[in-house]
Amino acid sequence: VLAKQAALAGKQRAEKNAREALDAALAAVVHAQAALTIAPVSRDSRASSDQLDQQLDRAATRLDDVRNLIVAEEYKVAAQRAEEIRDQVASMLRSVSRNARH
Repeated sequence: VLAKQAALAGKQRAEKNAREALDAALAAVVHAQAALTIAPVSRDSRASSDQLDQQLDRAATRLDDVRNLIVAEEYKVAAQRAEEIRDQVASMLRSVSRNARH
């Protein structure tokens, strides 16, 4: 009985971690989309802005994959993928921020 309870608790903790990672990645995507919306775009930076839009669209699609992994109870993989997405989006935001200052 204790082993079952421990296994269930571990599974619930893994699910919670995966869902939190998904929420953080989703928040990063939404934040990045908002930042791109208000970022000034010149003729020179239009291609770069379009490329970032495409990358954000791909990130949003990859979030669907994370959701599917959670449904399939692949919590560890889901959390890892969500964290990768969050990190990539954060990197994109830093790039936008640097370009905005130049």
